[in-house]
Amino acid sequence: MVKLLRSEKLGVTALIGIDPESKGLKRAEENGLVAISNGIDGLVERPELADIVYEATSAKAHLHNAEILKDLGKKAIDLPPAAVGPFLVPSVNLKEREIPKLDNVNMVTCGGQATIPMVQGRIGCTAGRLCRNCSLNLKQECRTRGKAEYR
Repeated sequence: MVKLLRSEKLGVTALIGIDPESKGLKRAEENGLVAISNGIDGLVERPELADIVYEATSAKAHLHNAEILKDLGKKAIDLPPAAVGPFLVPSVNLKEREIPKLDNVNMVTCGGQATIPMVQGRIGCTAGRLCRNCSLNLKQECRTRGKAEYR
C-alpha cells in the first residue's frame, strides 16, 4: 500500500482486509483510503472502488476470489502465487499489447522475480520459465567454460 501511494501512475482507493482492528486497515484510513474489513464481500458491495486488485491473501483464498473478481470485471494481480493466471515476470514476458487481454496474472515469487531475468539474459530462456531445458543449458555452459562461479 505504501509503495502504491507513492506511484504517479496508479491510484490507490481502498485496502481490503478481514480484521477490523488490523494496523493495515487503520493505516489505510489514516492515508484517506476506504478501509474494508469484510474481505472480498466488501468489494462486491462497492465494486466501483477498484479496477485492478492486488491480491495479497493466500493462494487458497485467491482461488476463491479470482472467480468473484472476474465476474466483477476486475483485473487481478496475484501475489500469493495461486497460479490462476499466467506466470508473469514483467521484465521478461510482459507484452504491452497483451495487457488488455489479461484479467488475472501470477507474479511468481520474489525469488523468481529476481532470478528469472538473470537466467533469461544469460541463456535466453524465452518464456522466462526455469524449465528443465534452461537448467540443462546453464549446466552445459558451466561445464564448457569451466568457470567455478557458474557451478
